[in-house]
Amino acid sequence: MSIRLTRRAVRNGLRLKPTSVRCNARAYRRLIWLCTFAASALLASCQNVSTDEYLSGAAIKSPLRLSPANATVIESQSLQFTVTGGYPPYSFKLFSGGGSVSGSVYTAPSAIGSAVVTVSDTAGTSLASLITIVSNANCPTNFIPVPFNNSVGTTANFCVSKYEMKCNGACSGAPISAAAGLPWVSITQADAKTACALLGGQYHLITNAEWMTIARSIEATAANWSTGTVNSGAINRGHSDGTPASPLAASTDDDACSGTGQNCTVFNDQRRTHVLANGQTIWDFSGNAKEFIDWQLSTDRAGSGAGGYVELNTQTVTTSMPANTFKSNTTALNSANGIGMYLPDTDSQNGYAARGGHNANNSQAGIYHLDFGQNASFTSSQFGFRCVYQ
Repeated sequence: MSIRLTRRAVRNGLRLKPTSVRCNARAYRRLIWLCTFAASALLASCQNVSTDEYLSGAAIKSPLRLSPANATVIESQSLQFTVTGGYPPYSFKLFSGGGSVSGSVYTAPSAIGSAVVTVSDTAGTSLASLITIVSNANCPTNFIPVPFNNSVGTTANFCVSKYEMKCNGACSGAPISAAAGLPWVSITQADAKTACALLGGQYHLITNAEWMTIARSIEATAANWSTGTVNSGAINRGHSDGTPASPLAASTDDDACSGTGQNCTVFNDQRRTHVLANGQTIWDFSGNAKEFIDWQLSTDRAGSGAGGYVELNTQTVTTSMPANTFKSNTTALNSANGIGMYLPDTDSQNGYAARGGHNANNSQAGIYHLDFGQNASFTSSQFGFRCVYQ
């Protein structure tokens, strides 16, 4: 059978009289192909893709997704959005409220309020994110604001406890962040997670990404370096020399060597405070009590089986431990620069992570110190924890 398609035939529809056409298998297949191609071309044009892409299946995309869909941002700070699926490229727009959008980053105005940011793909699908803008005062008492750092996995600002968590009377129930009192120690990682959650729905045990965000901020701030210049000299390790041989209570920010017997009028390795890039002060992020974080890794640990503490930045990364999960920003640094050391333990053993080092870790302590040598039931009078509000 021979069929000739003209514009008029397509416009009026293909009309064939069964009595006037002698069909065979080849002609029937050709007719089906022509109809399928015409329908595919129409669908492809509606979705802004080529017919070849549509027929091959390459144009079948996953649904458009925007993260985060809801977020809290501190005034004048920024939020990084992540988009997947749909039909890129994506277009972001400030739909309502204050602030500005540049690419996939939203920057809040200098006043509290709310905003809506939308993203659209080339197929015309749009999603929205509701943003609540708060002031620094919206951090709970004795929590400090921390700007996000998407290079280590945080996409929204958060508030971290200024001090290691303390017992609120008895060491049970919800903890408190306060200068007075000794750190809450002798607690498992699971119980530390439960304790933080008891503070309320917006609280949790600090994650590894949040820890790395704070560590990178400390590393990038000149006030934390012995020479007053970033990457020159060493970062203070905090109470880590074993004198005294136990964790200490904190004090006022102008008494940063409190309890150590050291003088902090000039730089001192035992200074217990660090300054973040936004000017906030945090206590005992390195030294005093080693802190459980919300990270458990059974296998695929960098340097597994090393048999003891090793330098962080010399370890070969793995799929589960890329560099941004444990290494300093400047990878030429080592423990002599005060960043701490790494205990990988052995895969399939332990794997409950703690960071920062404790009062007797000496040169092993530091802001990047990482220890996988704990199991689910491990407790110690040298291990505590820290909570985050978001």
